[in-house]
Amino acid sequence: MVLTQDLGPGLILLTFAASFAACFFSSLSGGGAELILLPGLLFAGLPFINVLASHKLAVGFISYAGARFGIR
Repeated sequence: MVLTQDLGPGLILLTFAASFAACFFSSLSGGGAELILLPGLLFAGLPFINVLASHKLAVGFISYAGARFGIR
């Protein structure tokens, strides 16, 4: 079982673009990051458990930022 994966520049660029797009559209609409982020990370070839953990971490930061800057 391989626990590490080669992170080439293409994979890093793809995951960055998917994360940026997901956070951007989530900030505009108030949700829906999983519609962009999950398929993007799965398409990059990451294992499902890593994709799910990365998505939950990203959604946690999105929720924190929304609560922090939304309540004024």
